[in-house]
Amino acid sequence: QADTQGGQGPAAVASSVFDIVANGRSSRSALYAREYGYLAASDTIVMNADRVFSAARARAMALTASGYTPPAATPLYLAGPSGKAALMNFVQANAVAGRATGHDVIVCDNLASVLTGGATDQLVPLGEDDVLRLERESFVALAQTPATLARLRHLLETGKPLRN
Repeated sequence: QADTQGGQGPAAVASSVFDIVANGRSSRSALYAREYGYLAASDTIVMNADRVFSAARARAMALTASGYTPPAATPLYLAGPSGKAALMNFVQANAVAGRATGHDVIVCDNLASVLTGGATDQLVPLGEDDVLRLERESFVALAQTPATLARLRHLLETGKPLRN
């Protein structure tokens, strides 16, 4: 969600998330995940993998017992085509410099479309369902390309990403 106060706007939010996802930045541990903002300070960290499910179940049960209700839907104001263009300028520069492959550009184009709301006007709010629809459309389109299938196959076979 874009916070339009304090110099943060839809493009700044999209740019931050785009940088994380496009560069495949992952955390090495739960503590790094918290540092990167993937986890909130209030999120529980379970160090023993054998206890993750039971801890999650206990947390869900506690929420249910306390009368938890999910938060109300928040309108999302996304940057639209101008925000996507700004993100793609960075990607195109990386492609020209040899730091991004042709398929990287295609993947990033889809990612930028989702994060900026596609053809939306940044003054028109979108709902979570609208963004999920964009994500699903991009995922299905990418999953049908030979280059994406090659990436998936390579990752499953080697555990390492393929740069094609």
